[in-house]
Amino acid sequence: MSMGQAMLALAALTLFMYTAVNVNRIYVASAAESIAQQRAKDAVNYAQTLSEQIYAVASQYDQLDTIYLNAGDINDPTKRLSYITSIQDTLFATVVFSAEQLMLHGASGRVATITVYSSRDGVLTQRVQSTAAVIKPE
Repeated sequence: MSMGQAMLALAALTLFMYTAVNVNRIYVASAAESIAQQRAKDAVNYAQTLSEQIYAVASQYDQLDTIYLNAGDINDPTKRLSYITSIQDTLFATVVFSAEQLMLHGASGRVATITVYSSRDGVLTQRVQSTAAVIKPE
């Protein structure tokens, strides 16, 4: 093999390695982005699920504080809700009800503020905040 052919083979091998490394880098970045999007979707879905649960017990309007009594302090593990997602990410949530207030068309009710957090290395990060309005039955 002549020196020219050896240099050409070395250049081809270098180009192949460079391409392989870049393809792998793109794949890893894509996988990381997919996981981040899945975490965001899971947080939104969990907040929606909690909203639906609140609507389901809305007929027990006077007991809302009692039902969600232990779900108002994110820093106290006994006073927050938790959920493990399909990708084994743990989400925590708080539900805080406002005082009774005037809602639309003269009806009175309360607003539930649902805040969903994720935990990474023991640090809680807020992911989603949602509200659900509960009208007082007449």
